[in-house]
Amino acid sequence: LILAVKGLGATNPVRMPGKTFDGKELAIVAAPLTVTVNDLPTAVGNQIGWPGTTDTFRVDATLPGEIAGGVASVSITAAWIPGPEFKIPVRPGL
Repeated sequence: LILAVKGLGATNPVRMPGKTFDGKELAIVAAPLTVTVNDLPTAVGNQIGWPGTTDTFRVDATLPGEIAGGVASVSITAAWIPGPEFKIPVRPGL
C-alpha cells in the first residue's frame, strides 16, 4: 500500500513547520508509526515527507498475506495516537 497521510508531526532531520518537502533530503517521520489492516500489523517501509507538500507523508505498508478479498479496514497510529480508520477494496491473490 502507498498511503498519503497528513499530520504525522516532526521529522528527522528536523525542519521548520510549514516548510515544503523538497525531495532532495528525506524527511523521515520521527514518531513511532504502525499500520494495521483488519487489526493485523503490517510491515511499514517508507515514512517520508511527500515532495511538494508541507504536511503530507508517504507511508508504504505491506498488505498482510492473511487478508482475503473484499473490503479491509486500515488504521495508522503515530506516537501511540490512533488516527481514523478507513476502508479500502482488496482483490484476492494480489
